[in-house]
Amino acid sequence: MIEAFLENNEEIYRIFFYTARPKNINEIPNVYKTEQEKNNYRKYEEKINDFLERIAIEPYIALRLGIY
Repeated sequence: MIEAFLENNEEIYRIFFYTARPKNINEIPNVYKTEQEKNNYRKYEEKINDFLERIAIEPYIALRLGIY
């Protein structure tokens, strides 16, 4: 997809992706009160962490993780 934005004589050298991992649910006091809300957040957290692990090994991607 990104290559669609390049001119004919351009090539990708590196794409920097800046983000942070989601907070662990134990570090978020009193936000998620029901078990359903906690389970939803855990699924979200798992998906985001999985995405970050996969994108980190992609060619031309430089993942920079900050602190939340």
